[in-house]
Amino acid sequence: MLMMDVETVILNCDALLNSKVEAYFESLLEDVKEENEREISIAVEKALAMRLQKMHAKLECLLLVIFKSVCLVSVEKHSRIIF
Repeated sequence: MLMMDVETVILNCDALLNSKVEAYFESLLEDVKEENEREISIAVEKALAMRLQKMHAKLECLLLVIFKSVCLVSVEKHSRIIF
C-alpha cells in the first residue's frame, strides 16, 4: 500500500515536472517565433525603403530628362519663330 502511494506521488511529480518543462519550452519557442517575426518585419521594411529610394531616384532622373527635352523643344520652336 505504501509503495503504491510512493509510486503515485512519483508519477504525479513526473507529470507536473513534464508539464512545467513543456510549458517553459513552449514559451521559449513562442518568444523565438515573435523575435523572428520582428526581425523579418524590420528587414522587409528596410528592403522596401531602399527599393522606394532607388525608384524615387530613377523617377527624378527620368523627370529631369523629360524636363530637359521639353525645354529643348520649346527653345527650338522659339528660335524658329524668331529667326
